[in-house]
Amino acid sequence: MTCATNWLQVAAAVAALVSAVLWLVSALVKTKQDDRPDNSGLSGGLVLGDGNGNDILATLKSQARWNTAAAGTASLAAALQALSMLC
Repeated sequence: MTCATNWLQVAAAVAALVSAVLWLVSALVKTKQDDRPDNSGLSGGLVLGDGNGNDILATLKSQARWNTAAAGTASLAAALQALSMLC
């Protein structure tokens, strides 16, 4: 194996580990209800809650952001691994 192939494999492994951590965070993230008043002076009401003060809709939005980052790094890991096999 060449030095470039080794570095590609190391980079692929690092990207895969980062992706795994991001997906773990996505699975565990919870967003609490925001009771601060908005610009109109009305406080936010909890539309969908889980009974523990967590806002389900806000949690889903947060999970979507973490999932996007995880999928991006997973695709980077796959691309780097493919490149290392072609070298």
